[in-house]
Amino acid sequence: MRFVVPKVSSEEARRILNKRGRFSLRRKREMRKIELLYLPYYVHKVVVRQGDEEHEVVACTDGIEGGFSFFNLDGISLSDEVPGEVIEFMISPEEAKRLCLENLRWHLVRQGLRLKVRARVKEVRETWKVYYPYWVAYFKGAGGYDFRVADAVTGEAQGVRMRKVFLKAFSRGSAIADDENSPQRARSTQR
Repeated sequence: MRFVVPKVSSEEARRILNKRGRFSLRRKREMRKIELLYLPYYVHKVVVRQGDEEHEVVACTDGIEGGFSFFNLDGISLSDEVPGEVIEFMISPEEAKRLCLENLRWHLVRQGLRLKVRARVKEVRETWKVYYPYWVAYFKGAGGYDFRVADAVTGEAQGVRMRKVFLKAFSRGSAIADDENSPQRARSTQR
């Protein structure tokens, strides 16, 4: 497996995730725990045709819900070792490819209308799996527990879209952990 190497330290992640927005009315909450989690992604190299030219685009879909985004390979280091917890894939490579193509087509339509350029997806040339790191901080507040997420490569705090992905991964993880035959259950009992 390929794991993206994190660039943000746990101390820096604590600082990022402990920050409140300038206009936040929330009271300060106590950070109880911070951990490094690896989210599964399918990375796709896609050929896009624009007029007589072809361009290669690198896009990705998360392995939990199939959310689409572009993937910048510049400055990313890969490793075979993982220093944190790994969340396993929930969607198939075929479903991820379908979602990537569908989202990329809509992106090209929007861009084409805005820029008056016509482009189309020709083919997905290559797809591979990668695990991408995120720092997750858990907070204790008056209303119970909550969490915030930061990208462990760029340090950017993540918003509502990624929160939804993590909630689904956590709920799936707890369901797997309850299954006595699951590898995650075996891993947690070995500790």
